[in-house]
Formats: sequence, structure tokens, C-alpha cells
Amino acid sequence: MSEESPFDLGPSFPHSGRRRVAPGTSILLLGPAGVDRREFAYELLAAGQRRAEGVVLVSTDVPGVAASGAYREVTGAEGDDRLFVVDATGTGGKGVAAISSPGDLTELGTALTRGFRELADTARMRVGLLSLTSMLDHLDRGGVFEFCTTLARRVERGGMLGVCTLNPDACNDQTLAMLTDAFDVVVELDERGSEVSCRVTGPEGRSNWTPV
Repeated sequence: MSEESPFDLGPSFPHSGRRRVAPGTSILLLGPAGVDRREFAYELLAAGQRRAEGVVLVSTDVPGVAASGAYREVTGAEGDDRLFVVDATGTGGKGVAAISSPGDLTELGTALTRGFRELADTARMRVGLLSLTSMLDHLDRGGVFEFCTTLARRVERGGMLGVCTLNPDACNDQTLAMLTDAFDVVVELDERGSEVSCRVTGPEGRSNWTPV
């Protein structure tokens, strides 16, 4: 891991004692249908953009233009040259880098490289892939795991912060365990009682559930 200052996950992250992570950390954000994993991921990414960090955002299940608009609502920015959006739905549109499918790992890797190069002048970068659930519709779990480990290595080498999302109910226990192993930190969101709560599993162990 880099000796640079840690990444701050922002005030929306409920676990204040775990709000800072080392450069090179990859986070898997888990949450079932009905829990807004995407908005939570946007918050983790936006916390960096408010600090002049660059953000590479890959959308596999929502058209890139819509994802870009929703993300900018979170950041409160009309436009930002520190944001690079990859549309992996095949939709395309103005201001996004479009690829044909989240199952085309060659295209996806090329688009990510382009994003990293275009934001190379920013102080640091965060990369978000939303979501792995859609990738599993196009690839077997081995292919998705290989991509996750490759992305995690790029994040580590570049001193970046990586955030990926996954609906755990969309895959079996073996697939979930395999994909979880590719990440340094796992953040779980779930409805507990009448509210959404969060717990974190990482090098320091597992936290208690805390309301978001």
C-alpha cells in the first residue's frame, strides 16, 4: 500500500472510525434489491471529487448519460472535467465513453485505461464500477472474479480507491464468497427493522450494524 494520506469516505459513511482507508484499497459494496447501493457508492466517490480527486465511473446497468446526471446531483456540480464516465450498456450518448457490453472485458479494460490517462493530472483517483451484478449476466463467475482481481491490482498500483457494487441475492453463496475475496473491504447495506444499516468487514475485523 502507498504511504500517501488515506482516502476519506465522507460524512455519509456511518462508521466514523473506519471512514479513512489507505490508497490502493478496493471496496465491495453489497446490498439487496430495495437498498440503494448505487447512491451510497456515488457518495463514496463524490467525497473524493469534492477534494479535487478524479473519478472514473463505469455504469453497466444504467445508461451512462443517466448515471452521469444522477452522480452530478449527488456532487451538486453542473459539470466537472474530473469525471470520466464509461457506459457499458451499449447505449452511448454525449459526454460518455461507450462500449458494447459489460461482458466485453477487452473493451472495458481499454475504456478504463483511457479514463485513467485523461484524469492523470488530478491529485488522485477513485474508480467506481456499478455494478458487478450486470457483469454476471454476461460472464461466468470466474471471468468476473478475474476482472475484479485485475482491477484491484490496478487500483493498488495506482494508489487509487476502488468501489464496486453487487446485489448478493443475485448470486449463490459460492459466487459471493469468490468475488468477496477480490476486495480489501466489504461494506454491507441491509434493511434492519425500519431503517437501512451498514456494517464493514476489513483488516480491522467486522463492525456492528450502524444506521445509515
